[in-house]
Parts: sequence; C-alpha cells; structure tokens
Amino acid sequence: MGDISQSLSKAIKEAKWLSIDYQNKEGDQTSYWCAIKDIHIESKKTSITAFNVSKMDNSNQGILSNAFLFFDGIIRADILEHTSYDRPVELIEKIEKNIEALSGLNYDLYNEKTLDYIKECMKYDSIPYQKETALVSAIDEEELKKAKSKGYYELTLKQISELVEKIEKLAKQDQERTFRTTELAMNLLSISTKQGLFVAVYKKLLFNPEERALITSDIIYYNYEFSSDEHETYKHNLRNYLDIETEAFTELFEKNPHQAKEMLSPTLNRFNESLDDRPYIMDLVRNYNGYIEKEFQSIAQAKLNNTLSTPLKAFFGNMDTSLVGRKRKFDIVLLDNMMNIDQLRVIHNALKQPVTYVQGPPGTGKTQSILNLLISAFFNEQTVLVSSNNNKPIDDIYAKLKKLESRNKPLPLPILRLGNNQKVKESIQIIKDFMIRYDKLESDETKLLKLGLTNRNHMQDINEIIDNYERRLELEEEIDALRSMTSNINLEFRSNIVINTELSQKEKELESIPILEDEQIHKHVVQADDGFFTWLFFTSIKYIKRLKEPKYKNFVDILNNDNEDEQVKLFNTYLMDNDNFTQLQRVFPIVMTTNQSAYRLGAATPNFDLVIMDEAGQCAIGASLFPMLRGTRLLLVGDQNQLRPVITLSPETNKKLMKKYSVSKSYNYVES
Repeated sequence: MGDISQSLSKAIKEAKWLSIDYQNKEGDQTSYWCAIKDIHIESKKTSITAFNVSKMDNSNQGILSNAFLFFDGIIRADILEHTSYDRPVELIEKIEKNIEALSGLNYDLYNEKTLDYIKECMKYDSIPYQKETALVSAIDEEELKKAKSKGYYELTLKQISELVEKIEKLAKQDQERTFRTTELAMNLLSISTKQGLFVAVYKKLLFNPEERALITSDIIYYNYEFSSDEHETYKHNLRNYLDIETEAFTELFEKNPHQAKEMLSPTLNRFNESLDDRPYIMDLVRNYNGYIEKEFQSIAQAKLNNTLSTPLKAFFGNMDTSLVGRKRKFDIVLLDNMMNIDQLRVIHNALKQPVTYVQGPPGTGKTQSILNLLISAFFNEQTVLVSSNNNKPIDDIYAKLKKLESRNKPLPLPILRLGNNQKVKESIQIIKDFMIRYDKLESDETKLLKLGLTNRNHMQDINEIIDNYERRLELEEEIDALRSMTSNINLEFRSNIVINTELSQKEKELESIPILEDEQIHKHVVQADDGFFTWLFFTSIKYIKRLKEPKYKNFVDILNNDNEDEQVKLFNTYLMDNDNFTQLQRVFPIVMTTNQSAYRLGAATPNFDLVIMDEAGQCAIGASLFPMLRGTRLLLVGDQNQLRPVITLSPETNKKLMKKYSVSKSYNYVES
C-alpha cells in the first residue's frame, strides 16, 4: 500500500481526516473524506465515518456513520492537516496489541515521537506572516467571542463548502512538496503597528465535519517574531515591547493574560500602536521546507527496517561498543608538520570510528584538522560531505582547499560546492573551466600507482604511533577503573585476586608503550611533498576526466545549457536522483553544502563514507539530520561555548510540544 498505508497510520495517530478515492468491489469509484474509527484485522477493513460535502444540505449533514472501507479498495489517501475527529482510545490499544498482524499498515513508521516532535518544531522554527485571503469567510464576531470560551465555532453550510475546497487544495500542495505551510488560527493577542499586524499569541483551529465546527486547540502558541509579509519586509519582535524576558512574559500570559497585556501598554502608547485581543480568525503562513516529510520518513523507515546508520543509532541513544571500529586501517596525509597528537587523533578517529566529536575554541587547529582529514579521505578513496548551519565555515574550508598548489599550479580538486542558486552557478562554471583546461592533459596510471604506494609507505609510522597512543588512553582509563574498584568497594578475597591480576597485566602493557611528546611526534610525521602533490594533481584530473564517459552525457548537457536559471533547476533535479548522484560521486567524492540544502543530495540514505559537520554547536537539531542520515560515519566539530543556533520557535511553545510528544530533555529543540 506504500504511501496509502503511511497516510492511514498518520491519520489514526494524529486523529485527522483523510481525503480518499475509493473503488468498491463492483468497480465504482467515489471520493470523500473519512475518519477511521475501528480496524478489523481478519477482514482487512476499517470502520469509518464518511463525509461528503456534496451530499450536505439543511436536512442532511453529509455524514455517514458506521461505513466500511477495505484497505485494498483505497486508490488515494491524503492527510487533511487542518482537521480533527474524536478518535476512539481503544483503537490505539487495539493496533498496538496486534502490531505484527497489522504490519502492512506500517503503523510503527510514525511511532517515533522524537521525530514527530522535531518535525513539528521545524515547522514552527520560521517567522510566520498573515495571509490576506482567509480560509473561512463571513465570521460572526459575536459568535466567535462565545467560541473563545466554548472551544468551538459552528460553521454555516456556505462556510463549510468553502473550507472543504480550500483544505483539499492545501492537502494537494503538501503532496507537491511546496515550501510553505498554512494554519487556521484564532487571535488571542496581536499588536496593530504601522507596518502591519503582529500576531503574538493565538490558538490553532481544526475543522471537524461531524460537529460542523472549528475546534480550538488546547495549546496556546506564541510568536516571538512575526513578519509583515512573505518577503519579511518588516520584522516584529516581542522583546522590543517588553522590559522583561520574553519567556517570562509568555509564562505570565498563561497565568494572568490581563496582567500580561497591561505590561505592553506603556510601550504601545510610546510607539502609537494598539493592542488587539479580539478573537477573529486568520490564516498564518510559514515558509517550510517541503522535503522535511520525505527526509523524516526515510529515517522512520530505516528504523522500522533496522537499517539505521550508526550515527543515527547514536542519535537515538542506541550506540554501543560493538559499533566502534577497530580493524580497518587508513593512511593519514598531512599538509604540514605542525599537528599535535590530539589533532592527529581527530583524523585517525574520523576515518575509522562511526562517531567522533571534536570540541575546542577558535585557534585550536580544528579547521586545519578538517583540511588534512579531507585530503586523507581523498587519498583513501572515501566520499565525504562537509556541512554546517551557514555558508561561512564551509566557505572558509573551501577557500583554503582552493589555495593548495602543485609546483605553483592550483590543484583542480574534485569538490562540489553546493547550496543556494548562486553557489550552484559558481560550481557549474568551475566544472566547465576544469573540463576545458585539462581536456588534453593525460596522466600516467603506472606512475600514479607508484607515487601512491610510496606515500603509503611513508605514512605507516604515524598510523602506528596513533594506534599506540589510543591504546595508552584506553589502558589508563581501564587501570583507573580497576584501582577505584579495589579502593572503594568491599570485595571478596577471590575477587580481589582476579582484579589485582588484571590490573598488573594492564600496567605492564602500559609500561611497554612509549610515551611520545609532540616534539617527538613531529620526527615521525611525513609532510606531503612534491611527489604527493603531483599524485594529488593528476589523480584530481583523472576524476574530472571521467565526465567524458558516455554515462555523464546528461550531466554535461546541463552544464552546457545557456539559460542559467533553467540550468540550476536541471542541475538540482539531477542531484536529487539517487542513481545520478551516486554516479556523480565517482567524479566529485567531496561535496560541501549547508545542512538545509543536504536534502538535494540523492536519496536520504548513507551515500557518503563520512559526514563532517563544522560549527556543530550552532547547528539546530532538525536540519542537522539531513546530512547526518547521509553518512556511514560522522564527525562533529565545534565549540559548545559559542553562540547557540538562532531558533525562532518560542520556548513556551517548545515546552508544550515536548509535553505533547513526551520528549526527553536530551532532544530539546531550543536548548540542545
């Protein structure tokens, strides 16, 4: 059933209506809305409440209760995000007790509350604006005031007809991966400004056809920032109106709305603005990455299939020592001899271990370590994705790589620098220049192989040194633990003998491993010489010349497209096809882009051997998952003492979402 089963599962989980096309056993097709009330396992059908707006009049609600729906008769099923219904509690219990028998429903795909929480946070982590056109027209203000206390607003037949059509349209937009999301909201507190309305506090409204009403959400939502329009011509910020922290204001509003409103009066008078707490209905729109759904579905599906990459297992807290790499050897290449042992360990562990974290303030050599790691990865024929929250750290790394030379000639390193349209245009031009400049240049494969083997022999000593250093650290930790056991815990005589024997063995092994200082390490470091840079130069050309192979004809045709805008669009579309992207990695094994743009890189599966996330402390959780799920190994580089990522999701809304999804503080979208 594929996407249909996912829609059914999500509709049950979130108590939302579905818009379906259905074919009965006689072959007749019908279209209507349905709310799932029960599931019959053996007969593979559901009990539903159906709603058809065309059948509704003053005597008929358009509602058909106790109807049946066979799974295999569903042709299409779209979630209607702006709806709700009273889902029976026992339905959830029934599904969870029979989860294996209902495996075809893919119910577990949406059972990961952490993902659902992060996904919803991402939707609210953007500045909203009010749309001019309304989902519901001709609202009775007096009735709306009553609805504020009742919790629902009854709609007329005309309003229902209009709303149904608009909700259907929005559902189709979601399927088309548009980049905005619209929610129906009831105003609780707004500020009328010269630059437009600042909607600060509101409740979401959901349509329930059974009740013929809009139902107000239990959660009060806060906008710390608000935009005058979709272009963010003017931004309103709540802190500009307050003498206290915005979070303290929202907490006060929860307890005493009247007092909270009074706090705004002095500032409003000074700005010649006014407070508006009338409960009118409006559309709030947020720009929203339409591919978030696809990315998160891939994570959920991998979790369901038990095929999560090790970095994602670590993200979900399922990392164990059996996943730590020990056997495979990689050769380390150093561009200079200024590296200390800890910087060497960064490269060693990133090439070998599934997850590595490097913390350090500016000036501690993190960027130089990344440069050496990238060259080492290229030498070891590894594919790498370098990402970050914004362009600057990526641009800094890219600029330093572009400065590398071989005999006063720039190295044509096969790196794709992607991101926004301008970055793509620049990369396209660089690729075209490379293809022209090095078209006639040939490389000697035998000489390249010989140079590669020579460099590997030079690198053996440093790899052995790092292995020994890692073993020393392991032994020191194990010895400390054993000594702590003998001194702090009362053990039986036989237990003491066993522990002391093990302690003695480890101490002897530790004594056998020499202690090396940085000065001694530099004696063993072999800096990349002319021979290596020659290898790097001609190997890079060999990669680029692969574009002459027939399989890259479509890609080269895109490069030669004269229409820049069309060219960028075709280029990005090409990258999103997984077969195309995997093929392109033969030419460009290193890709650099922002976290937010990583969704364009093939399928949401581990296509890279290594993902390096720079300035990780400034990366929000949600978008960080895009590059993370594309790597077999992960290196996080950052400084936890630097500024946190800029989050527009209000802490008060975040707290309520954490409570809604029962999320632990480890995954706190605002704080972590």
